[in-house]
Amino acid sequence: MDNDIYLYENSKYIGFVTIDTFEEYFHNYYKDALKTAENESWDMVILYAIVEYDAPFSTIYSADFMNLVIPNYRYVELVSKLSDECRLFFLRGRREIFDDYR
Repeated sequence: MDNDIYLYENSKYIGFVTIDTFEEYFHNYYKDALKTAENESWDMVILYAIVEYDAPFSTIYSADFMNLVIPNYRYVELVSKLSDECRLFFLRGRREIFDDYR
């Protein structure tokens, strides 16, 4: 059980999973985030995973997967509140917004 990872979806506990299951979730949520990013403006962040790990031992303790769209300034606030053992995985919105000043 030492190699099992606590898995969460939208901060709801799912259970223990193996690294293979973690990688499958990661891949699926990344693909979903890419699709979401196409429709979001460049100043939005699509947060799709928060992973807690132990860097010296390269051990993943837990992963929380989501498809959360938040403004960049809220993302910066979130990063400043997390511990050093957490890593956030995100994409920026891809859609450019141009105002027509004619």
